[in-house]
Amino acid sequence: MQKSDFKVEVRDGVLVVEGEKRFERQSGDGHYRVMQCAYGKFKRTVPLPVPVRGDRARATYRDGVLRIELAKADGAKPRRISVQ
Repeated sequence: MQKSDFKVEVRDGVLVVEGEKRFERQSGDGHYRVMQCAYGKFKRTVPLPVPVRGDRARATYRDGVLRIELAKADGAKPRRISVQ
């Protein structure tokens, strides 16, 4: 797959990864011709446990691995509350 085959979004507290796999290979040896095809769309949704900052999200794709980095929103940090 190529990095342009992916669509990554963060919306309403959910990480959404969509894409389409396209693979074709042809080989011919002698009197026979072989063609392999693998293709299909996929979509994965991952509920996020804490709010994130969508403007600081990063996604990289290298050597067949998609890496997504999300920064927690400021309100998601633990806060100590004094008991009255």
